[in-house]
Amino acid sequence: MTPTTVDTLLPAILDSWDRNNRILVNLIRALPPDGLEARAMAGSPSVAEMFTHIIYVRLIFLSEDAPDLALNPPPREWVDETDPERITAGLDESALAVRNAMEDRLRSGKPMQVHYDHPLPGAPFKPRCWA
Repeated sequence: MTPTTVDTLLPAILDSWDRNNRILVNLIRALPPDGLEARAMAGSPSVAEMFTHIIYVRLIFLSEDAPDLALNPPPREWVDETDPERITAGLDESALAVRNAMEDRLRSGKPMQVHYDHPLPGAPFKPRCWA
């Protein structure tokens, strides 16, 4: 990948990632006091569990794709966390870790090991299959 491609497109990709995380954090902040406990239907995950699932998946994928940059994932995936600030902190921490890994992989040309190909033009494309 040429330095021009990385220098031109990487800031936009990282900005999009940052914006996505800000949207998630703003959604948490917009919830009413009991909003984290809400469920779409009986038996479905709560809003809190959906947010903690996002954090967990980010960190698990990071540990698989860029283990040298990984953080320790939470011990469980679907946590019914009641503190919006803890969820927000988890989203921010996991988003930053993934952002740093994306930037590292795109600047260095190192491939992701399991789940993703490089999102920028000029990067080698190797289709991946879900096993």
